[in-house]
Formats: sequence, C-alpha cells, structure tokens
Amino acid sequence: MTGLLSEAADLAEQAAGQPLSPWGYWYTSAFFSVQQGIVWRYLGARDDRANNRALRLLTAGIAGASEDARGSDWHGRHLVHLAVAHQQAGDTSTARSVLDEARAIADATASLPLAGQVTEAVRRLSVTA
Repeated sequence: MTGLLSEAADLAEQAAGQPLSPWGYWYTSAFFSVQQGIVWRYLGARDDRANNRALRLLTAGIAGASEDARGSDWHGRHLVHLAVAHQQAGDTSTARSVLDEARAIADATASLPLAGQVTEAVRRLSVTA
C-alpha cells in the first residue's frame, strides 16, 4: 500500500510543474497534499506514524488553499479530516478548534452535508474525550 502512495506522491509532484487546464484549476500542490493526507488519515486510525504524516500533509495542504477556497464547503470537509487526525493523535483541543472552523463554513454555506460531518466528528470526539 505505501508503495502505491509513494507513487501517487511522485506523480502529484510531477504534475505540480505542469500548466493547469481551465477545468482542473484546483489541481495544485495544496490539493494533492490534502488528498494524500486524507488517505494517510484513514491509515492513521491504526498507525501513529501514518497519522503524523496525515497531519503534516493536511496542515500543509489546507494552509496552501487559496483565499477564495477557504470559505468553500469542500475546504470545510478537509478541515474535518484534519480535526479527526488531531483527535487520533490525542489532541482534542486542536481538533475542537478545527471543527469550530468547519462548523462556521457549514453555517456560512448552508451546507447540510458538511454540517452533518462536523456533527458526527464532534460526537466521536465527545465519546473519546
């Protein structure tokens, strides 16, 4: 599995130097970092090293999001993944803070799916805290 993830990371790095098409404007280094971070976050549920990698990738990818993207529904979903990774690392304070950011986006965009993801993450956080 990690061999395929390494290959995906290499391909994402190669793609970063290519011009973006009008219909693929979001295929940035930040986007690929988040996508890899999400995969590592799931693996991190059982492996601390994988979760640490998820935290690094998600944090870098989220920080690299454009100003326009920061208020979007999908950015909020990325924040939920980051919060879960923090929770898996035992950092419930940061997880709650990140979920507050995601909740604000859900409210601002009136996104019911994002609101549901935030609510579920908060519930899981409350069970483990």
